[in-house]
Amino acid sequence: MLRCALVLTFVSSLGCQAVSAQRATAPVPPSFSSLSPAKVLVSISPPPRNFELAFGSCNRSTLPQPLWSTIALRKPNAFAWLGDIIYADTEDMPFMRLLYAQQAGSADYAAFAARVPVVGTWDDHDYGQNDAGKQYPKRRESQAALLDFLNEPRESARRRREGVYVSYVFGAEERSIKLILLDLRYHRELPGADADTLGAAQWAWLARELAESTAALTLIASSFQILPEDHGSESWAHFPAARARLLRLIAAAGSPGVVLLSGDRHFAELSMLEDPEIGYPLFELTSSGMTHSWFNIGHEPNRHRIGALYPLLNFGSVSVDFEQQSVTLAAYGQDGQAAISHTVPLARLVPSELAPEPPLGAR
Repeated sequence: MLRCALVLTFVSSLGCQAVSAQRATAPVPPSFSSLSPAKVLVSISPPPRNFELAFGSCNRSTLPQPLWSTIALRKPNAFAWLGDIIYADTEDMPFMRLLYAQQAGSADYAAFAARVPVVGTWDDHDYGQNDAGKQYPKRRESQAALLDFLNEPRESARRRREGVYVSYVFGAEERSIKLILLDLRYHRELPGADADTLGAAQWAWLARELAESTAALTLIASSFQILPEDHGSESWAHFPAARARLLRLIAAAGSPGVVLLSGDRHFAELSMLEDPEIGYPLFELTSSGMTHSWFNIGHEPNRHRIGALYPLLNFGSVSVDFEQQSVTLAAYGQDGQAAISHTVPLARLVPSELAPEPPLGAR
């Protein structure tokens, strides 16, 4: 893996500001200084031949954390939390902050976060209540606690908005990857046929992020699953109107290379949806269970699953090879071996109307 120097450039209508990414010496992610309400551009010099994003979810700060050294061996360019960073389940904000401090002080995590940029969103247990949404009374205070843990600067507009959604663009031009971190908590309604997950402002923001994306790969990270429809646990399937809206939004944007990421389930699996409106296969890589997993799950139906699920501790990886023009979606176990791995040519993730015509001799 090519190790690249990172320079973070924050963009807003007020102009651009370039700063060097600070490698944290404390057990927190590198410090970001942002003028932007929801976008961070990450320049990589020299231009990357390969780029890897590692991600994970479902992490109890009170349990052993054996995966950090394994993730570090892969030398990812960045790591994204997809929620349940801690298990607080409380309205007691000092207790929640104590758990975040406990996680930040974990020796292996501190060593990892000192070397690798860490970003993230939340799910229910770090938000404050199991399966909670906009009814949770401490959501503002909980947002401040999460952003403090992520070392979000005091002047960041992310601290002023209702919700923690944000996007990052790594690289530039044809060698760029956009990461969109959704907030499935702050505006989530109670499940139902017409219930919402994101809220009006986040929907409008997401539409712009997709429409304006020029990245080779656009990763949409949701704390709970989007494609699977056959289980009773929390998922977008229990918000069918919102799920259909998201798929329509992806199709309408016409952006190539959209891939979904998720956590929450305490196992790993890869799902795929063939949607003619999108015009290419839509993959979802789920990775969950960094400190505890659903090791005895057995079989769970998922009409969209490719291969088998993996029920042991794991972390996810999206690895882009720009020279080979391919992306590998993988989940790795504690031993560092790929439990799930699927490589897709980037050319396959292009809407059919945008796909290049084959050479005359190949028709």
